[in-house]
Amino acid sequence: MKGVILDTNIIVSAFLSPFGRPAAVLQLVIQRELDIYVTTAILLEYEQVLSRSKFKEKIDQSKVRRFFDFLYDYGIKTVHKPSIIPFLDEEDRKFYDAAKKANAILVTGNKKHYPNEQFIMSPAELLLCLNDKHDESEKIVTEPDADQDLEVREPQIDYKRKYTYADYLTWDDDLRYELIEGVPYKMLTPPVQHQRICGNLLFALGTFLKDKTCKVYAALFDVRFTSDIDCNTVVHPDIIVSCDESKMDEAGCIGAPDLIIEVLSPETATRDLKLKYDLYRKSGVREYWIIDLEYNLVYTFVLKDGHYYKTPYDETDTAPVHVLEGCEINLAEVFAD
Repeated sequence: MKGVILDTNIIVSAFLSPFGRPAAVLQLVIQRELDIYVTTAILLEYEQVLSRSKFKEKIDQSKVRRFFDFLYDYGIKTVHKPSIIPFLDEEDRKFYDAAKKANAILVTGNKKHYPNEQFIMSPAELLLCLNDKHDESEKIVTEPDADQDLEVREPQIDYKRKYTYADYLTWDDDLRYELIEGVPYKMLTPPVQHQRICGNLLFALGTFLKDKTCKVYAALFDVRFTSDIDCNTVVHPDIIVSCDESKMDEAGCIGAPDLIIEVLSPETATRDLKLKYDLYRKSGVREYWIIDLEYNLVYTFVLKDGHYYKTPYDETDTAPVHVLEGCEINLAEVFAD
């Protein structure tokens, strides 16, 4: 059986109705009987939809967190170029294009939104197809087991306990981890394109900030949001800007930087789009940028009254840095080879 791309309506339905067919499909994915393909744009839509207040009130957020952890560990990352066929809703295009690129089945609850092609199926059609292949009756599976271990972790880390910054300081320097609410997340060496984009951004920001009070810093660089040695969070953003010298110490920054920039890699996308987004918002980071290498897009999030307000830019735009008056970043230069 091919892998699947799951439309967002399937994810939402599975969480809201744990005994329905969308939940059965999701359960097969979580049990790893079906591979799931994702792109950065799809992950971002999942995160944005599941974080809507009307769903947060109805869906157990711990299950949402485990779902994103699962995608981070097991989701197969794919990329694609946009198709030129017309869509009723342009938001559907990324699912269709990703399924075409990955040679996967697109599972959706809104087939009428897509072209009439065999690889586009409803949950019921997919389950019947699986039943025909395995010659067994339709299997409706309940919601994912709350006790199921969905993560592959390093053996030297005990993931049944919560860690603190004091613990983090004792770890081998050759093992790079971030710590978010006591949970360690291994950091991998970023790809060359990721490093090139960071270098271009550092140059642009460093040039603007020359002889100014605000300073720009790059990973590896500890950011803790409290000075307490027993705090349970320390992260390594790709780039930060801090305008308060008193927040800096030998290890990094204590307190919220004014600007944080994260460049998405397949291994970090879920963490940057969900966990860090929530962490930075709650911690008072005034501006957060997410750089999407897949589509050469930049999403800027400006904090106002405790909420982030998003503005997307593409590589032809000039993006203002709201926390640095007069600073504008030419994105063509950022994405240049």
